[in-house]
Amino acid sequence: MLVKKIDFPVQNLHDLMEEILPELAHQNTNKFNLKIITNLLKTLKIHHPGTYQHSLNVARLSAWLARELGLPQTEIFEIAIGALIHDIGKIKIASSILDKPSKLTDEEWQIIKKHPKIGIHLLAEYNWAHNLYPMIAYHHERVDGNGYLRLTGEEIPLCAKIICIADAFDAMYSTRPYRPKLTLTQCLHEIKKNSGTQFDQDLVEPFISITAKI
Repeated sequence: MLVKKIDFPVQNLHDLMEEILPELAHQNTNKFNLKIITNLLKTLKIHHPGTYQHSLNVARLSAWLARELGLPQTEIFEIAIGALIHDIGKIKIASSILDKPSKLTDEEWQIIKKHPKIGIHLLAEYNWAHNLYPMIAYHHERVDGNGYLRLTGEEIPLCAKIICIADAFDAMYSTRPYRPKLTLTQCLHEIKKNSGTQFDQDLVEPFISITAKI
């Protein structure tokens, strides 16, 4: 069966929201304050366009994967929103660090690793954002326990595991200051190689399946 190809990377936030929101026409999409989320993303776009584009891509991939897993529509939407702002803490990270073409120093790496905590802090005043915290806080956790906070296996929420694999894929499939973009084949090889260590093995095959759309 032919799979309809979809433009990737995502062209803009409006197109992405049009893709996600129609599925929830019968649901309460006011659960999250989309105006505040949009304003945060605008700030991120100004501060670091690359992270902004990455956030759009990860949101689409995460929504695709959540749908492939058969999750309820409301959860798909929640995961997409969490993915959109998973890196929002990078607003407070200097672009000179984010764009550094050479290896980060130990001090710079520790600064980078603070972005999930910073993201939680930025959203702390909004009660509607509490459900998004696990996706922001835990998207760098690995099932083998070698992530930022050393959580393992079932300690990591499914929503964060979904964003983790989408995040890693898009990082590889995009040009970065320190390396060129990998091919789709190379990216999928890395995803498979890290099944059961970095990524939940139950998500790997469904994720590979959705990449047929790219």
